[in-house]
Amino acid sequence: MVMVSGALIAVAAVLAVVGLFAATTWTYASLVLLCLAAALLPVAAARRAGVVGSGAGAGAGGSGAG
Repeated sequence: MVMVSGALIAVAAVLAVVGLFAATTWTYASLVLLCLAAALLPVAAARRAGVVGSGAGAGAGGSGAG
């Protein structure tokens, strides 16, 4: 998910440059993507640190189910 956030930032940068020479719609689209990337980044960092979700270690022995 960190890669998705980085990709959104890269696309937002391209749209911002396009917005300098074209319609302001591209600039607004850039701002929307940048806000979306900023919202996803803390979630991605939490998932990477193992704070959110339990999918990483689920089912790995020692659970006592038996």
